[in-house]
Amino acid sequence: MRSQNRAAVVVLLVALTGSATVAFGQDSLPRNDVDQAFELGASLGRYDFDNSDDTSGFNTQFARYSRTRPGRDTWRTDVGRQGRFDESSLDLGASYTRYLGATSLTAGLSGGTNKLISNQYRFDLGVAHSIAGFIARAGYMRAQSHGDNSSDGWSLGVTRWLPHWILSAGYRLDFGHPGDTQSPTYNLGATYYIWRKTYLGAGVSWGGVSYQLVGPATPLPSQVLVDYDSWTVNLALTQYLSGSTGLNFRYDHSRAKDIWNIDGFTLSYFREW
Repeated sequence: MRSQNRAAVVVLLVALTGSATVAFGQDSLPRNDVDQAFELGASLGRYDFDNSDDTSGFNTQFARYSRTRPGRDTWRTDVGRQGRFDESSLDLGASYTRYLGATSLTAGLSGGTNKLISNQYRFDLGVAHSIAGFIARAGYMRAQSHGDNSSDGWSLGVTRWLPHWILSAGYRLDFGHPGDTQSPTYNLGATYYIWRKTYLGAGVSWGGVSYQLVGPATPLPSQVLVDYDSWTVNLALTQYLSGSTGLNFRYDHSRAKDIWNIDGFTLSYFREW
């Protein structure tokens, strides 16, 4: 079960740093033939717009399931609903990870039903390699909106496991189409842990967001460029209630310069077997 629990911590790292692909170390403890995990959760949040008293709420509900054959592969699936800006979407996703010794390869596909708040599809590829106590990773992402906007993203990152600490850093560069825009993002994360008991982490990300708006409300798309700086800080806690169940808590605060502040809270319950 140790390999599976490390996978659960990776979910926490993804939430903190935005890193999508991590390789798992080979542990010497006895393993099950198959490790499984289920997570059920929800989030609530609010947009506060600059120079206005207007606010807008958002909410999500999700369920996630993973099935791991230790040292061989992992299947993950998730289904969720999100609501924001008076719109709602049903979102689905699945990924497969293959373990090849100290290297892992991951492919994932996801998408949503709403034309305004979700992608028509998002495709992810990633590779990770563990060496000398470090996990190095690289990834590619292709996202297509329900309209004419799309993006290609490339990412690099590194994670370091220490006694009671997990440290991570990453960089991502997204290229938007049309307009050939570029959106760089940097992220750092640190997690203090007591194995199979408590994991407390904090993360920060910052960078620029740039894309050319395309749609029926923009008859001259070449003149409608969205471009702003943003940053996000978050705190996350995973607390085991028993040897196989626990709770995840997360708080996120984001700031888009001269546009809005966003605050969100997420709570989920998980069970492993």
